[in-house]
Amino acid sequence: MIDDAAKFKSSDEAFTKKFESRQQLESYISRVEEIISDPTMSLKLKRGNKEKIESALSDAMAQLEIEDSAAEDFKKKELALKRLITKAMATRPTALDAFQRWRFLTPPKRFNLTTRSFSNSASLRKKKDTSRRLTGANTESSILSEDPYDLSSLEKGIVAAVARLKDELSKLRMGGRFNTESLEDLKVSLSKGSKETISLGELAQVVPKGGRMITILASEEEHMKPITSAILSSDLSLTPQPDPHNIHQLNISIPPPTKELREQTVVAARAAMEKAAGAVRESRSVSHKRLQDMQRKRLARPDDIRKAQEQMERMAEKGQKEVKELFDAAKKALERV
Repeated sequence: MIDDAAKFKSSDEAFTKKFESRQQLESYISRVEEIISDPTMSLKLKRGNKEKIESALSDAMAQLEIEDSAAEDFKKKELALKRLITKAMATRPTALDAFQRWRFLTPPKRFNLTTRSFSNSASLRKKKDTSRRLTGANTESSILSEDPYDLSSLEKGIVAAVARLKDELSKLRMGGRFNTESLEDLKVSLSKGSKETISLGELAQVVPKGGRMITILASEEEHMKPITSAILSSDLSLTPQPDPHNIHQLNISIPPPTKELREQTVVAARAAMEKAAGAVRESRSVSHKRLQDMQRKRLARPDDIRKAQEQMERMAEKGQKEVKELFDAAKKALERV
């Protein structure tokens, strides 16, 4: 028992360490992306340095997609990015580089000279297409109306991820109590060989009786056999027994959770938590790309973009924290059994 407890504790510490390292790498990736996308900072980087940073950045983002990555893998990618950024920012452009950049960035001025003969009539010029200019102005004004502080899509993504995690955790067997929704959501095939199914909750009433007994009351006697088959073929590890006094009733005895069942439940809860954390990261990535696009097109002031990015990071961190707290609470509830 002591070895099992030590093993369980060490695995939990390793997971926490991996989770924190992943969060640090994601945060540093967002900072590097801000540096590269900032026109002022981008001018300070030489072409070779910028290409190396972009290559290391893509490697770090690819590392996040690998599920079996360890905490050391995330730290190595973060350290590689830090070294490249430090080296690039320490490199100052030479006077020749500045001259070359000035020469290519400032095109020579050209003057359009029109020859006119001495006469009283004015020279003919092509009329400007005002309709195109007005259409472009209207389109631009509609784009400029976008608010960098509008992070509603990120908020909706976090709320949806947390709600989905709560629903998945509620279906797991936490605290020794069996959730009747797991039975009600089972799909029952009424006729043999038919692909059409119907949920058990629509065919019968699931009534919990205490913490260790559940009663199923079917509306029709002919539904008893399909319901029994659906329960036995599920992964709930339950054995329904017909009631001797009621032909429409099934009695299910809920066994106490074993050590193996608790470990399986923790694994399932952790998988649900990682899925929710991934959904939060994806929502944050969408908002980050939107702000980068606004910055590249100069649709908002740099100061507003920076403040919106800081607000976005705080919202994403809060969402990740809520996801982890839900998992920790579910895990503690299981350990109390």
